[in-house]
Amino acid sequence: MLKRCLKSVIGISGYELRRIDVPAIQDHRSVEAPCSPLEALYSSTSDRFVVDVPVDMIVPTRMMLAWIAVLKAYEAHGEAQARALLHGYFTYLQPVNVAQYLKLPARKEWHHGHPLSYVYPWEDMLPREKMDFRIHLMRHEAGRNGLQWQASDGWKGFGPVSKRLIDMELGRLTRIYDSIKQHGLDDRHGHVLGTLFCAGNFQMVQPRRGWHRVAVCMMVGLTSIPIMFDRRHVVVRLEDAEFWPNVRRGLFSLDEAVKIFDERFGTHLRRGVEKRSSALVQRGDNLDVAPADL
Repeated sequence: MLKRCLKSVIGISGYELRRIDVPAIQDHRSVEAPCSPLEALYSSTSDRFVVDVPVDMIVPTRMMLAWIAVLKAYEAHGEAQARALLHGYFTYLQPVNVAQYLKLPARKEWHHGHPLSYVYPWEDMLPREKMDFRIHLMRHEAGRNGLQWQASDGWKGFGPVSKRLIDMELGRLTRIYDSIKQHGLDDRHGHVLGTLFCAGNFQMVQPRRGWHRVAVCMMVGLTSIPIMFDRRHVVVRLEDAEFWPNVRRGLFSLDEAVKIFDERFGTHLRRGVEKRSSALVQRGDNLDVAPADL
């Protein structure tokens, strides 16, 4: 009824009401005119969009770096060497609480909590919620890979873990590696989902879903990876640190939040600044910003 009334009113004015179909996921991949995640965010008419993200824009987590090392061992020396390396990672990284995992002094009560309850300052989840989420995720992923997960099996990101979880993770990694190496990345199984982190005009991406696939793609030497972004989780800006949810809640001070951001992205950011500065010098441009200023 309302639609008919609107059509009548608009029709009297000489206009026509038309429906425009917007794709559920807008594809911004283009060889001719590639765009960055931030450019796609502003130009996209859909809540979700896919961009080809250059590999040098992706910042791997500690877990992903371990997987890449494991895959290199698998490629060069076989499964036994890869398993030994993965076992070594889980043996080495065994935080006793949140503070140790985040590399913070244990000043607050939640810092002494189970390491699985760690949260980041830019996240909008409480420690208990995040721990429950990780347990649910681990149980779901294990079930899909033939393992009935138990708490004693541990978490895929750090130790201690059971032998069967190591076997599951290694099998999962090598299957994905063998598939991508032979067939390439197939997004029919679902897109990698990413979050964009910005410091000034520098863009950095970390996966929220599809960590294994991204690690494999980096290992095999792809120059870019198609990643989907969701407007609800798309950009975390360092300049907005005082407004991040877990800073506002008081879980982190502003200094702690900035320190954690730097711990996670600082090396990549400084390398990017140096690379950009070198390119500007080669072109003969004047530098208004020194690497130390960022």
